[in-house]
Parts: sequence; C-alpha cells; structure tokens
Amino acid sequence: MSKKTIQELNLIDDFLFNEVLSDKENGAVVAKLILSVIMDHEIENVSLKVQNVITTGNPEDHAIRLDVYIEEKYGDKGEKTRVYDVEVQGESGMKQMAGRSRYYQALVDSKHLSSGKNYDKMLPLWIIIITPKDIFGKDRIYYSFENRCIEEPELSLNDGAKRIFLNASGTVGQRKDLSQLLNYIVDSNSNNALSETTQKLHEIVEKVRSRPDMGVKYMKAWEREQFIREESIEQGIEQGIESYNQLVLKLNKDQRLDDIVRAATDSEYLDKLYQEYGIDASVSED
Repeated sequence: MSKKTIQELNLIDDFLFNEVLSDKENGAVVAKLILSVIMDHEIENVSLKVQNVITTGNPEDHAIRLDVYIEEKYGDKGEKTRVYDVEVQGESGMKQMAGRSRYYQALVDSKHLSSGKNYDKMLPLWIIIITPKDIFGKDRIYYSFENRCIEEPELSLNDGAKRIFLNASGTVGQRKDLSQLLNYIVDSNSNNALSETTQKLHEIVEKVRSRPDMGVKYMKAWEREQFIREESIEQGIEQGIESYNQLVLKLNKDQRLDDIVRAATDSEYLDKLYQEYGIDASVSED
C-alpha cells in the first residue's frame, strides 16, 4: 500500500478528517459547516470530541473509536442536546459500515444512559457515515434509516435514533449543496471548492495541511496503521490455517477425500464446504 503525501490526503481519509476537526481554532467551525449541509438546517452550538474511544467496560468486548463525536445544544435556551457521530470510510471496509453503525449506536446510547436513568432521558442520536461509493446499490446520495414497524411502515418507533449513509457518487435525490460537500470530502482540492461552504472548508484544510506538526503526526499515524494491518494479516493467516485444518479433519472423518483435493484448488468450493460444516473462516476485527 503506497503512502500518500499530506497534500494528497482528502477529508475522506481518517487522518486528515480527524486533524481538521480537532484543530483548536477551526474544528468546531468545520463541524458546523458539515452538519448544517447534511442536516439541511443551520447548526449553531456544538462541542466535539475527535477519535473518541468508547468501551463497554468489559476487556473482552470490542472498543470503538468514533471519528468525530459531536453534541449540539438547541432549543430556546440551549437546554436540549442532540448527538452526532460522523464517520468517514474509504472504499476499503465500506460494506462493513451498516453493521458497524448498529454497534456504534448501542455503545453511544449505553454511555448516555447511566444506571437509574429513565429511558426517556436518552439523547437523540444521529449516526452519519460518509462513503465515496454506494454500499446499497440504489444510487442514492442520501439514505436515512430509523426503526419502523414492518407491518405498518407509517408507524415509527420514535426512539430518537437515526442512521444516515451518504454516498458521494449518488445521483438519485441529489441536493446541490450536499453533492458539492461530498465531492469535496472525497477529493479535497481547490477545483472542488465550488460553494461558499466548501471554499471555507478548503481554506481550513489548507491551513491544517501546512501546520508544522503535521509531518511527524502523519508519519506516526501511518506507521501505526501499517502495524495494525500487518498484525491483522498475520492473524488472518493463522485463523485461515486453523479453519482449513478443521475442515480437512471433518472431510476425512466423512471419507470425502475427493472434496479435500478439490478444495485445495477451488476457493469457491472451499467456501461452500466451510458453510456446509459451519466453520467460520472470516477474520475477526479487533
């Protein structure tokens, strides 16, 4: 995997997105600009945490690292709170985001619902996921989900939780301002700074890119990601060998020697055999 230069990074890349949103001078400004376009109304008062890690408290459970966790104060006196979790995801790993969004929602809710609180005190939560391409195959730019009754589709659960998936390549249901924002997030250069919002974003992005500390921070972040990637590959190889050995033992027990030979050269047939015997050959994520 080739390493991009800082100037080649786009907001769809975790590192630049997090650095821009965590910028002390302009991070909150960027959050308001992006949310105002996505939510299609003015966002005024926000506080945010970047790369916020949430755990269940059980060391055996997954921890999740939220890209940008934002709280918005609204109401006549700012007495109400809405929560947004904004995630950017490049093409690698896009298809996992629907499942991840469910897990994000559960853990964020668990942190806000402390022991003894009533469920009606849960804060409205929006999980927002931005991808460069469509993960649902309907060519929509904007997919919004909430819990509804299957038998009565007009009946909403009204639990305050919504999930939005934004597809930068979508053409159905386009809004000009949203389309321009997503295009800029995916390809963050001056040619895509076509609106007032994206022009303001680009000015801030350029300031962050030119910060003196960016080189060292980017190098450390890239090395950390490479280490995690290499560790995952090693774990995947070990898990694959273990799964394959399990399958061979089961096939041998059933005297299916021809299937052992075929599975060694036919990956599709190997997958079918894994499914047949209920063997999990996937790589688990930490």
